[in-house]
Amino acid sequence: MTPILPIRLMSRKIVPKQDFIGLSHDYGELYYSLHGVMELMIDGQHYIAPKHHCIWLPPNTWHYCICQNEVHFLTLHIDPIWAKALSDKVCVLTVSSLMQSVLGYLHNQPQDRLDIPSNQRLLQVAYDQLLQASSSDNYLPGSNDPMIAPILDLFNTNLADDKSLKQLAKIVNTTERTLMRRAIKSLGMSLMEWKLRLRVVKATAMLNQGFSVERTALELGYSSSSAFISMFRKLMGVTPGEFRHQRKA
Repeated sequence: MTPILPIRLMSRKIVPKQDFIGLSHDYGELYYSLHGVMELMIDGQHYIAPKHHCIWLPPNTWHYCICQNEVHFLTLHIDPIWAKALSDKVCVLTVSSLMQSVLGYLHNQPQDRLDIPSNQRLLQVAYDQLLQASSSDNYLPGSNDPMIAPILDLFNTNLADDKSLKQLAKIVNTTERTLMRRAIKSLGMSLMEWKLRLRVVKATAMLNQGFSVERTALELGYSSSSAFISMFRKLMGVTPGEFRHQRKA
């Protein structure tokens, strides 16, 4: 007989402008978005996890949701003993294709059937996948670096502004090489990679609101829809059109 695992799965939905109070739990918690971009405020830091990523919270982590658009998501509540095998810090995990399939299947199961042996075995698979998942401090990290922070603010304000690295360096009175080095140190990635990630986060939000692929591409500063579609497929694994179709399914 398959034992009942100390893991509980809950399906939830956030509607735009929904208010949330801060909370913490004595168990570990995983937030995984099925549709939309998952956003949490944790200890004063903004965490983002688009599709194929999830946010891991160790036990007793104070947090609240700040999603700007409708999000359908799952949470996994993991017993403190089992949570010890995972990171003791908040992080963003990459969700494997196997885990995506498992969580998608369990999401469609009635709550009272999650304890049956076959579904408990799938929860064990999901947990095993978490143990192997690659992690990062944040999908879209912030920065307090006096040279990097103003550029991130510029990207957030106007993604259509396509300044070169040389032009960005001039804005903060430094060299391209110094700017590149400080970006890697502060963000763990290049400024262009950060900007691409911001674009895909903004794109998923716009597509979820019903924007056309063409309008989304234009708003994000792409000269053609094909360039936008190529970027989106690279980072999300599907085209913008397929992403919209999955949301409606």
